[in-house]
Amino acid sequence: MTAPPSAADHGLALLRQGRAGEAAAVLQAHLRQAPGDARAWYLLGLAEHAAQRPAAALAAFERCHRLGARDPAQLANHAGLCLAAGDAGRALALAREALATAPALAPALLNGGLAAHALGDHEAAAAWLEAGLAQRPQALSARIAAVRSLLALARPGQALALALAPDLLAEAEPARQLALAFPLRDPDQTRLALLRALAARHPGHLPVSFDLAAALHIAGLGGDALALAESVLAGEPDNADAALMLASAWLERGQPAPALATLRALLDRRPDHDVAWANYLVALHYEPALDQDALLAEHHRWARVRLAGIRPRPPAGLVRDPDPGRPLRIGWLSPRLVQGAVMQFFAGLLPAFPAGRAVHVVYHDHPGGDAATAAVRAQADAFHAVAALDEAALAARMLDDRLDVLVDLAGHAPNNRLRVLAGRVAPVQLSWYDYVDTLAVPAIDAVLMDAVMAPPGSERWLAEPVLRLAPCRQAFVPPDDAPPPTWAGAADAPFTLACFNRMPKRNPAVFDRYAAALAALPQARLLLLDAALEGPQTRAAVESALAARGVDLARVELRGRQPYRDLLAAYRAVDVVLDPFPYSGCTSTCDALWMGVPVFGTRGTTFAARQSAMFLETIGRGDWLFADQPALLDGLVRLAADPARRGGSARSALRERMRVQVCDPAPLAASLEAAIRELWRQRCTQASGAGPA
Repeated sequence: MTAPPSAADHGLALLRQGRAGEAAAVLQAHLRQAPGDARAWYLLGLAEHAAQRPAAALAAFERCHRLGARDPAQLANHAGLCLAAGDAGRALALAREALATAPALAPALLNGGLAAHALGDHEAAAAWLEAGLAQRPQALSARIAAVRSLLALARPGQALALALAPDLLAEAEPARQLALAFPLRDPDQTRLALLRALAARHPGHLPVSFDLAAALHIAGLGGDALALAESVLAGEPDNADAALMLASAWLERGQPAPALATLRALLDRRPDHDVAWANYLVALHYEPALDQDALLAEHHRWARVRLAGIRPRPPAGLVRDPDPGRPLRIGWLSPRLVQGAVMQFFAGLLPAFPAGRAVHVVYHDHPGGDAATAAVRAQADAFHAVAALDEAALAARMLDDRLDVLVDLAGHAPNNRLRVLAGRVAPVQLSWYDYVDTLAVPAIDAVLMDAVMAPPGSERWLAEPVLRLAPCRQAFVPPDDAPPPTWAGAADAPFTLACFNRMPKRNPAVFDRYAAALAALPQARLLLLDAALEGPQTRAAVESALAARGVDLARVELRGRQPYRDLLAAYRAVDVVLDPFPYSGCTSTCDALWMGVPVFGTRGTTFAARQSAMFLETIGRGDWLFADQPALLDGLVRLAADPARRGGSARSALRERMRVQVCDPAPLAASLEAAIRELWRQRCTQASGAGPA
């Protein structure tokens, strides 16, 4: 005669039949009579879990564990319940206990890996999850955690291998979010590879298409990026990110006209889009067909749209102490106080300011920071990181700081805060450095330029008064480790023309000039350098533009991204730089001149077109500025025939001129302080009621 089943076995049978509630009731009744039955507590935990009562299930598993049960499967399941309850630490301990006796147990590996991932132990997480997935590849949450742990360990190649699983790609949006966790710039282009696979699986998914377009654009595959961005815009005409990316792709191919058309269409739909406005107003300066009248009109149009309803505070009411001679509290606001172009001109200014004349308050409007940021922090009397502040909070911060003067270093550059300045937060507000045009902000009291960038008569194109600094508008801070300004090319190297400016400055008219210069100098070569030229499609677009103008591509060298010192060293094999137009060089012009290389350009008719002219006139080389292209070509022919052009003395003399006239910030700081002081005196007179400012 067969013995009747035990209560525990009866509960297990009910559980296997899918009758979890009944199983739990049977097991609970049994445990009231036999509370020391560890196996029954374990089965009760399984039944409660199946009945979707997680708290009761976890309590049963804990009771089983306290009774000394150490079955690896039970420990692994217990770890899973702890994970679900949010107790990753307890889950990890239980998984480790299970793996000590069953190191290949898949549930223990997966639950332990998930717990380690949640606790930030990515090394253990990656190892356990990969081992568990080898047995149970369908465990989707474990696969996602493994990918993220591998990315945290900077192993994008291994992460990509896991992420390409068909089950992970099946759902577009979760897979898209995972793809965005891959490095934005990776030599192996893992994000791009994953997005390609995802787009092939979901060809009509517009967010995936946009992310793929962005990845292609970053990889330099501009043609594919353009086509995808256009398809996204066709499906989502209001997709501002797609429009901005499309405009950027056009600019990086030296095509300002379609970029501007794209941005105008976006602004017609989204007139309140500040990023689009910033990109648009900057991009206007790349288009040769636009004169200064057109540029002024567009800045006024921005002001009508984006400043409507903003009422500036009365400037005299912000004057706390109308003493014209006291030290001034001067604020400096910029989103680019990190390593780069802005810091190559701003880095030496604060230490050079006349001693005792100012208290410097720096507003760092960038989410990150680096060694250059730390240097500015050390130079400032007060330093505020303000990138996280909205307009109202930033205005309140500045008003609390009781500034006398605020100098904006961004203008209409991206991430500007002009709407804050439009409400006025200081008695005197000035625009300087990182913008080369009017702002059309009534609360800006002056733009700071110089006599070359803003010659007499140019005031008609400025909505603000102009203050002219001396000796020029900016002081360049050259790198300490720059190579010597000597010729380092072969003695018989062909005459080398070069341009190291960013691709957006190289519009079709600039390519015309390259072709004309090479035609005038049949033995010459052309060297172009820019990070965008790493992209094969950008390179192909440049080569196509030159070939269409009759240039033999064997005479052309294209180089991509270079470390700064290597970029400077490349000038040692260059005979002359061709300045772009209508947006002329700035940092690149100073780089070339510091390396002793002449910069040839034409005299421009807009503020942006006169940046290089400002430096050349300051060092006494206005003869390198020509009235038109025929005159420039004649100058190139004369230079190519000069045997002394590669001599060390000429190059060293050019560096010395730069050192004395452009690279000493003290004269500029004195001129700037005097200009600020005069405006402050006027504001004090107004505040005292002695007359208008």
